[in-house]
Amino acid sequence: MKKLISILLSRAVIFGSLILVQLFTFVILILKFSNYSVYFILGSIVVSLIAVLCIVNNRQNPAYKLAWIIPILIFPILGISFYLLFGMQKVNKRVIKKMKEVEIKTNSMLIQDITIIQKLRNQDIGIANQANYIYNASHYPIYQNTTVEYLSSGEMKFNRLKEELLKAKHYIFLEYFIIEEGIMWNTILDILIKKVKQGVDVRVLYDDVGCLRTLPYNIMKSLKVTV
Repeated sequence: MKKLISILLSRAVIFGSLILVQLFTFVILILKFSNYSVYFILGSIVVSLIAVLCIVNNRQNPAYKLAWIIPILIFPILGISFYLLFGMQKVNKRVIKKMKEVEIKTNSMLIQDITIIQKLRNQDIGIANQANYIYNASHYPIYQNTTVEYLSSGEMKFNRLKEELLKAKHYIFLEYFIIEEGIMWNTILDILIKKVKQGVDVRVLYDDVGCLRTLPYNIMKSLKVTV
């Protein structure tokens, strides 16, 4: 825990120092070029508009574009500086190749069963069209013989989760944004360890940043040792 706190403090100090350096530099530039403030403002606007046009015309995710466009328009100099430093970083060829291999392997398992779409079209053509659109846009097929159960409270969900985990014979895949040590997680963890020892394929996906303050920094190492 102490090591985690020291890591958080060091990150906060580094981030705060960088912000102060940028603000100091910005103030110095304003004072030094105060006689040219009009040209400076006009130049900033022109540069920010060019940057926004470049971002809009690229093929990145719209949400990613918006996340850069807003700060660039509000704070042109700082926004563009951050974009040049972090926003234009490209993924190296090795990672792209690895991601492509995973995509090809995954797509081979995501083949849409035409008979299911036909059955759905006979029931509701509008929903069938939506299913087709989702498959064409994201390559995720629709399946039959699936069920959804509504659980009205967290207590009900927790009890049902324990029941289902104990029933697992082949695999357990869990995905959460935040996991925090406590009664719920420790209970689930005990079940997962038990299932791994029974030969069940157990995988847990969580957000590293979301769990920065809720899980120990060496959680993965400790889990591997435990199992």
